[in-house]
Amino acid sequence: MIPEVIERQEQNNQVIELTPTVKNDFVASAKWGKFFGIISFISAGLCFIFAIGSLFMKSAMDTMTDEFEGMELSIGMMGFAGAVSFIIYLICAVICVVIGYFLFKASKNILDGINLNNQDKIAVGSHSLKTFCQIYGIITIIGLAIIVLTILGAMVVGCTAAMM
Repeated sequence: MIPEVIERQEQNNQVIELTPTVKNDFVASAKWGKFFGIISFISAGLCFIFAIGSLFMKSAMDTMTDEFEGMELSIGMMGFAGAVSFIIYLICAVICVVIGYFLFKASKNILDGINLNNQDKIAVGSHSLKTFCQIYGIITIIGLAIIVLTILGAMVVGCTAAMM
């Protein structure tokens, strides 16, 4: 039978207690974290596939040149758009891999630590979770900054176009 206090570790005169409720919450959270980590790896794979596919945009448009006259300018832009898309998808793939790695690692270590009553595994998982949250926070701040700059840029372009 599981006692009310799952684990009692004395370290630096501190006692850490995990009740059955806390243990169950950790286990459930860790399972969801593993799921989201795997989804992140799958997303990274899809981003990588899209990145490779975006490199072929220009060659796909070249085959259409014979059918449509006067599309040389738009086909030239497709090569540039394909290169930019490649870079964006590649960055997204790397971000997904990094985020997925830390989330999966945190979830695995916390789950193992709870199941084995191992304080060190829980500590490693907790550290990985902290790193995941820091990276996710930085990415969120960068994303919000891009959104604000895009809105400001659209306002400037709109005002400039209205003045002409």
